[in-house]
Amino acid sequence: MSADPMGVPGILGLGYRLPDATRGNDDRLFDWLRQHSVPGEDLFYGYRIRHVVRDDAEIVGLVQVAATRALDAAGRRPDEVDLLLGGVSLSRHIVPSDLFAVHAALGLRRDVLAIPLGNDFSNFGAALVLADAMIRAGRIRTALVAIGGDWTRAMDYRLPWSLGAGDGAAAAVVGLPRKKAPRWVVVDQEVIALPTAFGDMTMVGDIRRRPVPDDGAHPEDEDWTGPYFHITAKGQKEFGSFGVETAPRAVKALLERQGIDPGEVTVIGHQAARGILDAWKASLAPSRLVETLEAFGNMTIASIPVTLAHADDTLVTPFLVLLALGPDMHVHALLLRRGGAPTA
Repeated sequence: MSADPMGVPGILGLGYRLPDATRGNDDRLFDWLRQHSVPGEDLFYGYRIRHVVRDDAEIVGLVQVAATRALDAAGRRPDEVDLLLGGVSLSRHIVPSDLFAVHAALGLRRDVLAIPLGNDFSNFGAALVLADAMIRAGRIRTALVAIGGDWTRAMDYRLPWSLGAGDGAAAAVVGLPRKKAPRWVVVDQEVIALPTAFGDMTMVGDIRRRPVPDDGAHPEDEDWTGPYFHITAKGQKEFGSFGVETAPRAVKALLERQGIDPGEVTVIGHQAARGILDAWKASLAPSRLVETLEAFGNMTIASIPVTLAHADDTLVTPFLVLLALGPDMHVHALLLRRGGAPTA
């Protein structure tokens, strides 16, 4: 066993920011679902408070604050960032991503490339892997991973999955340490994809055809609603089984491959639903499974990084697993080791 050398990259600082506005279970927005629910059904099982953006421009400011906090925690200046990774979902435009607006808001150097990652909801974990690889390859010295989720403005509040939606932003600085070991170091990852589920969970608008002349429809004769999150009946069934039964297999494969006992591990997973979190805790039996669902809701792509940044000072195990679920569908499990902890 030997300690990590100071030349190993890792997470140097974390930060997060939530919207000031909140929505409780008694919000009038949920009235329709309450009125049309099955008698005795616990609609709000696992949910209590969600933080919500007030307009579609707010998320950029939240990500900016989270990134600034992460830079301060890492002891890095904005002009030291060589690469910006992450994502903002939903951005105000289909193209370009609001990650470019974050670049401008932070005043990053003009030679810093921003790379939006659209692999919801594993954006954060994938960005950590890419940043780690780029630093180890000598391409960059410091990466900023910035994530913002604001799906509350793209929900149909007559559909049950809208009940848990919350918004938030988080960031991490990944780089080579200077005076002290990184907080967390990337070790390994495991992916399980279910390509046959593509299209069962989507963020898309609904087409509305207006009256057209007899010679047929034209693009200008079509209109669309704003984007809303849709789940088919097949998707609802698959997400439950895929999340409960398949996702833990990725974590178990990681730990077995690395020879790590679950008792040495904290798990931070996508905060989708109380039932999934309970199933993970029972199946994986980790030292701790961190939960923010009740206090923050389902923050979509920001769920894992906000939970990590919020809980980081309380984490005591030498290993951490970030467990993400994606609606396409896929599982991404990322194993991190506490910086400076022994390694085989």
